[in-house]
Amino acid sequence: MRKYLLTAIVAACGALISTSQANAGPLLAAGGSSVAITAELAPTSAILADTGLTPYAFGAGNTGFVREVVYAPYAGNALGGNTYAYQVQVTGGDIAAISGFSYASVGAVNVGFVLPGTESAPFVLGGAAGQTPIGASRTGGTGATVTFSFANAIVPDGGPPGNASVELLIQTASLTPPGAGLIGLIDGGGGSSPGFGPVPVPEPTSMALIGCGLASMLGYGWKRRKVTA
Repeated sequence: MRKYLLTAIVAACGALISTSQANAGPLLAAGGSSVAITAELAPTSAILADTGLTPYAFGAGNTGFVREVVYAPYAGNALGGNTYAYQVQVTGGDIAAISGFSYASVGAVNVGFVLPGTESAPFVLGGAAGQTPIGASRTGGTGATVTFSFANAIVPDGGPPGNASVELLIQTASLTPPGAGLIGLIDGGGGSSPGFGPVPVPEPTSMALIGCGLASMLGYGWKRRKVTA
């Protein structure tokens, strides 16, 4: 009986691993890397943070709206952490690329996009033919910036869904609550909008120092209470 139970557990784990691998997007490491990206499953989990539809304006008539939503872990994220999703809607000028800032605290991330018509709420229908991203890149050093570049610039005269990008995904292994970040919009010049990013986990040394500080404060409080008594 134990043998059959063990066999069943191993088989279930294998199936789970296979499913995770099947849903894994291209890994994008820090240090100046770039990859071609593929379609991924739309997030279906709880929303942890949402910028709402945020207006932007920069350069010579580049206007529109941008949105970032952070989702809790879901089956499509093989790294097991939170997923950061982006979309831009263009009302003037055009947009050739969109960036997410503040990824310096995480290792490799999965990058991908959601097929048009399967966007997760609250994103709108987007991604006309030729407007899917051709790839993603990450800056050198700590890899703080992840950038999606489009095959064709997104312009307003396509009308919906032609004036909106597909839903863009940055899947992380981070389970920390999302903190402040930035969204970058690029076309010749560039503009930025408030967004979210993974919050760094304190290093063991930092945690030890915090613990020592708390212990000292407690000791001081106990000593003061004793003297007063």
